[in-house]
Amino acid sequence: MLTVTRQNEDIIHGLQIGKDHKGDNLRDGNGYQFNNIGFIDDISIFADTPEGMQKLLNVVQEFTAWCGMQINVKKTYLLVIDNDKRCREQEPAPLLTINGETLQAMNLDDACRYLGYWGTGNGDMRATKEVVRQKIIAARNLIKCHPLAAELATKLFKSKGMGVFRFSVALIQWSESELNDVKRLCVQAYKNAWHLPRSTASALFIFPKTHAGKESTLLMALLTEELLLHAERCMRHEDVSKEIMLAGLNRTLFEWLCDSFVELIEEMKLWKWDDATGDFWSRLAKALQQSNISVTW
Repeated sequence: MLTVTRQNEDIIHGLQIGKDHKGDNLRDGNGYQFNNIGFIDDISIFADTPEGMQKLLNVVQEFTAWCGMQINVKKTYLLVIDNDKRCREQEPAPLLTINGETLQAMNLDDACRYLGYWGTGNGDMRATKEVVRQKIIAARNLIKCHPLAAELATKLFKSKGMGVFRFSVALIQWSESELNDVKRLCVQAYKNAWHLPRSTASALFIFPKTHAGKESTLLMALLTEELLLHAERCMRHEDVSKEIMLAGLNRTLFEWLCDSFVELIEEMKLWKWDDATGDFWSRLAKALQQSNISVTW
């Protein structure tokens, strides 16, 4: 119903996706004109005007009345994204309703949780990174005085601590200092697993087995793996996810003056992590370059 409404009334997200390698505006392509993203029982709807958004809310209300589903208005938020900060501060958020209740409007700088991520409307994901860090600390402390075999305690930490990092890392930009901080927490957890003091040399866990180390799983390996898996999942089907990913790849190649993804990986040899990881594809290319892996799309 939402998609048909988009087709009939041209109610779309209205966001500027960017430009392709030719410099053309990607907003004009039919494949990018969507107004909803759904996952299981969560849905986000998008419109470029308050009037359009109210029409989409009316469609949702009509559908839920027909099928008997319930909308939790307390967990439904309105987020107004506008590049003109002055206008946002002067104009109040529009009053939109569903089932007779007014939606709660969020400030652009307030973090909101959606599908396991905490972020703001202007793309600030620091709240997610802090949640990840705190859960890793909790998992580290959980095995501080454990009665388990060292291998089992390590496995427990990887599941509870590094699992939360794995979940978020494909879509979150981590700086080198942030990664080093989380890496330090992980090494501390490995020491806890073996009942070793924190003064123990970290090289014991960082070095590969060929250099007498335990070759423990560290963040860069997880980061590279999850970036590759995310790209593969998004590019698997001929749908809007693939179109957005390819648009992002074209934009990244254009910005870095590269003709192919393989060339982009080569380019990353010249750049530090924090200077090269501003978007998904450059981040993947830099991670692959550091791991001495080459792939292409």
